[in-house]
Amino acid sequence: NDGDLDAIVMKTLRKEPSSRYGSAEQLSGDVQRYLESSPVMARRNTLRYRAGRFMRRRRAAVAGSAALLIALATFSVVAGFQAIRIARERDKANLIANFLRSVFSYANPDVVRDNNITTREILDRTTVRINRELAREPEVQARMLEITGEYYRELGMYDRALALIQAGLR
Repeated sequence: NDGDLDAIVMKTLRKEPSSRYGSAEQLSGDVQRYLESSPVMARRNTLRYRAGRFMRRRRAAVAGSAALLIALATFSVVAGFQAIRIARERDKANLIANFLRSVFSYANPDVVRDNNITTREILDRTTVRINRELAREPEVQARMLEITGEYYRELGMYDRALALIQAGLR
């Protein structure tokens, strides 16, 4: 085990008696520890050495723990990215909801003095606002252009509808 046997042999052969094993039982104990992949007394007792022996004795447990840690780390990273994506989608939905709420205020007689506003006028105003207010949110802007284009199509204004839908797709 990475020099353990050499260290045991070298300890038995040292010139100074105080540096050798004190008894046959100590030598036997070190040989037994070597066979069990446990730390031997003949080697320096460092943390790295003890950890290496532990991992050799418990390979399956160490491998399982490492796999579990990797799985947890992966899950944490994926969950973090999902949370960011969900927050971004929530913000887009709130932006759309607020924008639509303000668009519908065009038809509110308490807000608009002209009670005879037409659907086309609402769509024209909405298109201007989409291009002005949503320029920093290209995904939201594109979707709102497509929706507005669909309403122009329903009014029979096909050229205007096509232009807005194509702008949304771009």
